[in-house]
Amino acid sequence: MWKIKKQGGIKNDEKKKIKLGVLTLLSVLSVSSAVFAGSYGGYSLPVHQGNTYWGEAHKSRGANSCVYNQVDLLTNTSRATFWITQSNKNQYSNDYYFQVGDKKNMYSYGAISSGYVGMENYYNSSTEAYVDGWINFN
Repeated sequence: MWKIKKQGGIKNDEKKKIKLGVLTLLSVLSVSSAVFAGSYGGYSLPVHQGNTYWGEAHKSRGANSCVYNQVDLLTNTSRATFWITQSNKNQYSNDYYFQVGDKKNMYSYGAISSGYVGMENYYNSSTEAYVDGWINFN
């Protein structure tokens, strides 16, 4: 008969190393996904529908055509216009109109790996407006 030698289980030190490795991996993954999203608060919407841009030539995780945007607060206006741009700030999507509480995916005309989100006050007002929200470049 063959004798089967019983192997010992995973030792406590090995368990700790495995747990540490898993936690490290999860931390890296959560930090890397946070790089592609961000909030904007009190972001100025210039007078007379002047354009402003958010994202600092933000790079997505790869060529993509979708940007998620949500508007949490508008000050001195009830509506704002958003659009996707290429890194040279040329518009590369249709206009999307947001009111407080709106959450939408915005789609560019084609794949884009670097660019901004443009925004302006929907109304041609002589008063500066402000917007707070959150963007994910997917």
